[in-house]
Amino acid sequence: MADPPPGQALPTPDYARGIILSMGDQYRAELNRSCGDTRWLFRVLAELRKRDKRWGLNWKRGNIGDMSQDILTYNWSSDPDEGTVNTRVYDVIGGHCGPNPGPNFDEKTILGSTGAKWTLIPYIEAGYIP
Repeated sequence: MADPPPGQALPTPDYARGIILSMGDQYRAELNRSCGDTRWLFRVLAELRKRDKRWGLNWKRGNIGDMSQDILTYNWSSDPDEGTVNTRVYDVIGGHCGPNPGPNFDEKTILGSTGAKWTLIPYIEAGYIP
């Protein structure tokens, strides 16, 4: 996707919700084990990145090294990806670390406004190819 003009933001891609819900159905066992296990989150990220390389992960509250295990980010700006805070932030696992996790797609504007930073470092370190 092309960069937006200065001062403008890209919208949430319309395909994202469908991919996340479908991956929840297809890989339910991985989703059920998602507390402390990033396999499902990384699988969803890989699928989204087939469409748009602006999808990434989130350093919680901007703290490098503290990855949110149920959050994906989308760089809506013309900033380089790594480290940008110009992100839309999505909670993709409802009830994470609870008794019945499920696929979710809620935009979390509060996280985005408190310094959530885009990253792929944990994904790469786990052996995935961006």
